[in-house]
Amino acid sequence: MTVTALCAVAAAAALTACSDDEGIPQDEVGSTTVTGAAPQSIPSPDADQQEMLLHDLEEVDPRLVADEGQAVDGARQVCLKIRGIEADAGDGAGRSYATRRFGVTDEQAELIVQSVKGTFCDA
Repeated sequence: MTVTALCAVAAAAALTACSDDEGIPQDEVGSTTVTGAAPQSIPSPDADQQEMLLHDLEEVDPRLVADEGQAVDGARQVCLKIRGIEADAGDGAGRSYATRRFGVTDEQAELIVQSVKGTFCDA
């Protein structure tokens, strides 16, 4: 059986199990919603912080600010890594991500992490 077929069978079984065999109207049957952790927002620099961030990135390598929007988006993602929102987070994860995202050396990635932390990302 394919995965799609198995899913269809499971869904049908689940729907059958939800019938009102006990005479309880469906609109009176309670439900429970299980939620995970609160959604995390990605920090954004304000105008002054963005100006400082872009200046710092330009000092690391002028190519990094060729597209300012992409530079800021990349910095915001570095901040997520630093702040620990993901399992492998921290400064090391921020450096590793910055190296891949910006195509820079480890030393340049460290400068990017320091700029992100120093401008808008309170880790």
